[in-house]
Amino acid sequence: MNRLNSLTLRQSVRPLLATLFLLACADGAHAASDAYSTSTQTLTIPSLAIGTATYSLSITGITLADVVSVGTGTPNGTGDTYTPPPGGSGAGTLFIPSVVVNGGKTYNNVTVRVQPPPATSINITSLTGVDVLTGPLTDFTLQSASVQVGSAIFVDVTLVHLTVSDVVTPPQGGLPNYVRDQYFAPNLYVPVVFAGNHVYTNVVIAVGKSNITTPVGADVPNVVGLSQTAATAAITGSLLQLGALTYQSSATVPVGEVISQSPAAGTAVVVGTPISLVISSPESVLYSFGPNNGATVEPYYLFQAPDGNLYGTTVGGSVLNNGTIFKVALNGTGSLLYSFSNPVTSGKYGPDGLLLDSATGTFFGVTSGGGRFGGGTLFQLTPGGTETVVYDFEGQIDNLGYYEGIDPAGLVLGPDGAFYGATAGGNGGSGTIFRIPTPGNGLGSVLYTFGLTSSVDGSNPAGNLLWDSKLGNFYGTTYHGGKNGTGTVYQISPSGVESVLYSFGTGSTDGQQPVGGLVLAPNGNFYGMTYYGGVNNTGTVYELTPAGVETVLYSFVAQIGSNPPTPTGGTLAVDSSGNIYGATEYGGTAGNGSVFRITPSGVYSTVYSFSPGVNDASLPHQVIVGADGNLYGTAFLGGVNNTGAIFKIRL
Repeated sequence: MNRLNSLTLRQSVRPLLATLFLLACADGAHAASDAYSTSTQTLTIPSLAIGTATYSLSITGITLADVVSVGTGTPNGTGDTYTPPPGGSGAGTLFIPSVVVNGGKTYNNVTVRVQPPPATSINITSLTGVDVLTGPLTDFTLQSASVQVGSAIFVDVTLVHLTVSDVVTPPQGGLPNYVRDQYFAPNLYVPVVFAGNHVYTNVVIAVGKSNITTPVGADVPNVVGLSQTAATAAITGSLLQLGALTYQSSATVPVGEVISQSPAAGTAVVVGTPISLVISSPESVLYSFGPNNGATVEPYYLFQAPDGNLYGTTVGGSVLNNGTIFKVALNGTGSLLYSFSNPVTSGKYGPDGLLLDSATGTFFGVTSGGGRFGGGTLFQLTPGGTETVVYDFEGQIDNLGYYEGIDPAGLVLGPDGAFYGATAGGNGGSGTIFRIPTPGNGLGSVLYTFGLTSSVDGSNPAGNLLWDSKLGNFYGTTYHGGKNGTGTVYQISPSGVESVLYSFGTGSTDGQQPVGGLVLAPNGNFYGMTYYGGVNNTGTVYELTPAGVETVLYSFVAQIGSNPPTPTGGTLAVDSSGNIYGATEYGGTAGNGSVFRITPSGVYSTVYSFSPGVNDASLPHQVIVGADGNLYGTAFLGGVNNTGAIFKIRL
């Protein structure tokens, strides 16, 4: 190869220099000195310095015409040195402080011009300390004596199964211009290589992972500011591997780009070293619950009011751990609006259905327990923080003859201005739908009792009621009941006419036990989740037309070694483009839950996987689409106190 030719050339120049019987220096005998034979035109150099590496060799075919100058007196240098030509072309010069000719006279300070080599390299009869190339050019092996990466040196590196096509640049003439082999990902620069009887210099070889049989060094590339995909490509292209990924929120680095890396760029490491990255995360903890906010824990329900602030409820917290109502601004400032401290007079636990009358600033909501009868309440909370129970759920026949349910949830405002929702219990224990007018506008009533009119009716309503003004009905889900006993989607008119729209468990891959209620998308169809069923029996996301035609869009997949993904009880969310968003309490890459997206065409993807610890939210429950187009949600754990958090995901 040309690179071999180059090395031969430089070595040829030295013998040529020695051959010149120039001015002899007195008493030239010194041990292990360069020696030249005029009869064989052979120059033997026992110690040739190429940078900091030392080689010994014999070269034949050196002539007197190559000598530029011969000095007098004692040698001025300590060893043979080579000066490459400017720009890497033309003639370089080899300086030999001392050479002995035919075992007799010694000549000092001889300079030899090194011309580009002929087509056939000058034969080198012996050479040690250089890289050795063996095998046919269709499949050869390169044994590198030492490879330098940055300041690190790697010795005895073996590259196998190389071919001519791996040679990036043709070998250059002249002596080597570098100290030793140098690795510049993904190429290896080899100053000197010996093949058979020929020496080649300045060859660049493309190095792939499959070529390396012993450790070789690699410079860590700079991937800060790149996307995760581009960073991964740069790392693997440098013969390294992708290490641990940590996601961190950043106000300056765009989502998905690398914030920092370890080891740092330019560090010389062994090929295959993992490079850890910190990625700008779309997610951040907006607000942490805990000791500094009334011991509020486990945020549950969340919505965004017209004023732009987030409002919601917690399952626990307050002095008696009976739940709270909170407010969180989008800048992360939070405040405690109300604590349910007296179960009898104010109720306790407010998991679902907090509404805000923006005209008056009054909140309305339900508690799942407490009140005069212990079955829960419908309450109102004034802007000044005064809470009043509007209605107490009895859990028995009330004074109007209704057999009421208990544990109200899913509060929604109907078209007539009254409050509607679902309860457990009731006559037969399968749950009810209730209607309660606004304060001062009449008495509450049971609108419908499940399980009384049909054997295939739904049972145990789950999640929020949904009002569809176009169709003029309320829609909801039941956890049990239906034709297969595995839950239903039902519709009910404001007058109380109910029908089962769909029964789950139809087929081995259908969903079972719906959770979280329904969301209405711009295409007019309903979307929801089931807790069980699907291909893996770990839950599904489904689509349902108003005519009752159901399609399973996605079957959740359990992660090995972790809990199933577990769709949460929080209702799905939908954006203006028709994308559906939801959360799994477990699953994700770390088993701490995830937020997912399903496009209008049915393509599922993970938006974010939560991590354990206090620097992230964990075990998400609900996700909503904010007015700014970003996602906001609640998580039972995580945050600085690991007692729950409000998170934000930038989209």
